[in-house]
Amino acid sequence: MGIRVHKFLGYGLTDLTPGYQSDPRINWDSPLLLCSDEKMPTGGDYFAWLERRRAAGGDKFSFSLDWALLRHDEARREADLYGCTAYEHEYGLKEVLALRPVTKDDWARFDDDLDYMEETYPWREGSQRGRVQVYEHGPFPFNGSYMDARDGRKLPDVVFPWWQMQNGTRDREFREQAADLFAREMGFAGHAEAAENVVPQVPEEIRDLAEFGQLFTHAGIWRQLRPLIYVYWS
Repeated sequence: MGIRVHKFLGYGLTDLTPGYQSDPRINWDSPLLLCSDEKMPTGGDYFAWLERRRAAGGDKFSFSLDWALLRHDEARREADLYGCTAYEHEYGLKEVLALRPVTKDDWARFDDDLDYMEETYPWREGSQRGRVQVYEHGPFPFNGSYMDARDGRKLPDVVFPWWQMQNGTRDREFREQAADLFAREMGFAGHAEAAENVVPQVPEEIRDLAEFGQLFTHAGIWRQLRPLIYVYWS
């Protein structure tokens, strides 16, 4: 049996420590990293965990698309969570690990004829090779939300004119002054600090799934996740 192409849209890490399961940030015993023929948590397990956390938090909780879907979809609660994580240590890029929300089945696909043709022909040096592309903006419906990479705080809407100043048509001096002003309004010392730390916000759904699956060894590692498209073969 030949290998098949996979495409995965999600949030992930692209700098895992070289070597099989050697990165100390990852709990390699996480059930989210089990193979398909092993026992993996179901959507029902995940929904029950979300319900317990919401009950414990009282009125202080964030809305979750995964929670809303699982609440009304019995079939999804019965299905396992296989496919919400992308990590291929044999044929894929060993430095990449990614997650997608339970709601987003269309963020992952494999053995697609269009993908096969695109990734294979015309035959070239990069044909049928794994690759990953990281983005500065999140995919819909999470686009337009940004955070401070240092602490994960959500940034105010002034982040949009700050972005625009980097690609504006006005003179350079005006753009630099405006970018500094907007950066300070966001809580940064200036444009340079903002440019280093403004990143797409990691969605609640991704953070919840990682926490549920005990995927990371430290609580703040989710802040290192970035939007990406990962192409691999297995």
